[in-house]
Amino acid sequence: MDVHEVRILLEKYFAGETSLKDEQGLKTWFREPQTDPWLKAMQPLFLYFMEEQQIIPDEGFGDRILAGVIDKSNAEKKGILLTWNTWLSAAATAVILLGAGWFYLRPGTSLYSKSATSIVVYAGSRDTFQSPGQAMAEVQRAILAMSDNLERGNQITLKNMSGLQALGKVMQ
Repeated sequence: MDVHEVRILLEKYFAGETSLKDEQGLKTWFREPQTDPWLKAMQPLFLYFMEEQQIIPDEGFGDRILAGVIDKSNAEKKGILLTWNTWLSAAATAVILLGAGWFYLRPGTSLYSKSATSIVVYAGSRDTFQSPGQAMAEVQRAILAMSDNLERGNQITLKNMSGLQALGKVMQ
């Protein structure tokens, strides 16, 4: 083969279009010293391939590979191994749930503000008022207290929502 034919065969070789006969011809060509600089640069590659082809694995090689595959498949069958992240996530969830339960079920606390509960207790302790004006005044006081509590709740909600909007901008 001449240099031009070898270059054409190399292009086919790297495209995966050569036959075994063509590849054998390339190996034979690269065993000899090269004068062309581009082909000389390819020579170590083919010499490496030829050396690696000569390596023969020992007798236990296949058995070791098979044992590794079997061990891996047995480990997968045993179940999912829990990692530290899994344990930490479970512990954090438990702490959050216990804390929320303690806060919610604490004796002597109320979810309502004192002004609203005092109105409910006061209004519930009396069945009737002496005059309709007194009853109307008491209803107005209760509605105003409820309105104040709702306004405070709205302000807290708006404050929290602005924090969530900032978080949403960061997430996007």
